[in-house]
Amino acid sequence: MTALALRYRPRVFADVAGQRVTAAVLWAMASKNQMPAGLLFHGPSGTGKTTMARITGAALNCEAGPGPGSAWPCGTCVSCQAVAAGTSLAVVEQDAASFGTAADVRALREKALYGSGGEHKVFILDEAHSMSRQAYDALLKVLEEPPPGVIWVLATTEPGKVLATVAGRCSPFEFRAVSAAEIASRLVYICRQEGLDAEEELLAVLAEHAGGQVRDAVMLLEQAVISGISTAEQWRKLHEEPDFAPVLIAAAFRGDHAGVYAALNDALAFTGDYPWVVRQLTGCLRDVLVLSAGAQITSAGPALTARRDLAAMLGASRASAAMGVLWDWQTKIRIEDRRAGLDLAVAMLVQRLCPVPQALVAANGHQPGLGELKEMFGVPT
Repeated sequence: MTALALRYRPRVFADVAGQRVTAAVLWAMASKNQMPAGLLFHGPSGTGKTTMARITGAALNCEAGPGPGSAWPCGTCVSCQAVAAGTSLAVVEQDAASFGTAADVRALREKALYGSGGEHKVFILDEAHSMSRQAYDALLKVLEEPPPGVIWVLATTEPGKVLATVAGRCSPFEFRAVSAAEIASRLVYICRQEGLDAEEELLAVLAEHAGGQVRDAVMLLEQAVISGISTAEQWRKLHEEPDFAPVLIAAAFRGDHAGVYAALNDALAFTGDYPWVVRQLTGCLRDVLVLSAGAQITSAGPALTARRDLAAMLGASRASAAMGVLWDWQTKIRIEDRRAGLDLAVAMLVQRLCPVPQALVAANGHQPGLGELKEMFGVPT
């Protein structure tokens, strides 16, 4: 049986999740037959770069001709089927990490000189940043004087490593990390198509775990299906995944530094993935903001109760300030500083979230518990 990630790999422009603008521009270029000779697709892994390149190549050679983005390329003509099967002579994909020498590029240039039976020849160079300097020089020549109907697509996660003179002759397209909401929507669609019984909270959890990569989310969904998991609670039990974020944030609200670091250590004992820890904290605070606005979130059971309590106590302004701290961590901390930076970030969370003056704490002789704080702030128990 074909894996879900392959079966639901997008085949038309509109199917590529989270890249609406890029898909619209490429569709317009292809439908008007005004495609540049060089395209630079850059962005995180798993965001649809190679898939979009295949769709573009298939569309340019589709025997059915231009159509709406939701139905083009047609997927049924001989040319489209060859692209899907990886046997097309008109759309050639090459892993530049393994075949990125000058000789490899020159071999592709030779292929470009021969007809393929299609109107266009599209060469997709995946992991383009891995090419040698000599390979870039060979590619530069063909980009400067492109043969008619020949298009080069460079796909990379590290655009800064692509030779500047080559990148400058390519039309750039940025592929951004896909939001958890967009990924969850794609998972809902797949479940409906497959008749899978999976609760929305589970799909939201899988989408969060995917870190902006649709392909990883679909693979996680398949793991859940094979394991017989249909709820978020079952997923967490299987993976022993702690819902530590509400605990840490509540401790920060209480000014309980020991509780904050205990929750942080529990999270890091589960995973050494610091960005995952920050994503969980950010996601929890986002839930608090949504609940503060009177809207609904996908959490249920104890997870929902914990977030509702936080929303009632924190309010939108404190939650926003705390999210700002985490945003700074994501954008400013260097790789080698991540643990130290995370320790500093949670200390700053206490400063942003704790409403209890330290003089009051000293007078009472203890940090107020969550129950005391609920009473202090009028939160129903």
